[in-house]
This record gives sequence, C-alpha cells and structure tokens, in this order.
Amino acid sequence: MQQTIYIDDVQPCEEITQGIDVFEIEWFETQKHLFHRLTTNGVELHLLKEENREWSQGDKLYSEGVLIAQLAIKPTQTIQFISDKAEEVADFSFYIGNRHLPVFIEKDNTFLVPYDGNLYEQLVAKFTTRIVLVKKQLLAKNLLKKTR
Repeated sequence: MQQTIYIDDVQPCEEITQGIDVFEIEWFETQKHLFHRLTTNGVELHLLKEENREWSQGDKLYSEGVLIAQLAIKPTQTIQFISDKAEEVADFSFYIGNRHLPVFIEKDNTFLVPYDGNLYEQLVAKFTTRIVLVKKQLLAKNLLKKTR
C-alpha cells in the first residue's frame, strides 16, 4: 500500500508541464478546502487549501520542496453562446440568471455555462445557431463576477 503524500506548498503556474504527474479536479471544486485522492499516475495526495485562495489550472504541488504534480481542471460539457448583439446577450443573461448558474467568458462575445438539459433546450429554441454544446475547461479566472 502506498503512503499518502502531503502537499505543503502550492505555486501558481498557468501551463501544464509535460512529464509531470497530474492531479485532476472538477471546475466546481476550485474552492474546495480539502482533497484526498489519486493523481493520474496513482499517487495518493492530501491537499489543504490556504485561506483566500482558489485552486487554479497549472498549480504546482510540492511536498518537502519536491514537485509532485500539477493541478488540472477537467473539461466538462458546457453550453456555449456567441453574440455581439447587446439585446441577445441580455436575453441570454436573463435565462442564466433565473437558473443561478455561473457564467464564464472565454473570449470576446463568447459565454460558457455548465450544461443543464432544460436550459439547453430553452436556449436552442430561443437562439438556434448561437448555442453549441462543447467540452471545455471552466476556469475560475474566466468566471463572470459581479463588482461593487
């Protein structure tokens, strides 16, 4: 039986480096406080999130100064909406707001939300060709947040 490795340092990094073991999480787990699971190579890790920090794609996970793995956010099924028309974006936002789903902005005029079957059908009926199902990573840095 393999011994659990305790991660004692996390360093931000945007890119996944080839040849390094990967610790995968779901998009909705970026705020999770504690992880105890296996990497893709079967190494058991124990991670504890620091205060005021989110897990991010590419985070380097260290134990006693040794790089053990990098964190990767798994791609998930999403509803993609692309429009540069303010009225359409407002309508789309209304549908999403009623579901209280997070909205992610990938690039100019491209919005992503986690897949929801009923919502998808409603959006396709309303926006036809502007709605596409795609498998994408939902990264916290792209999350649309309200500002005060």
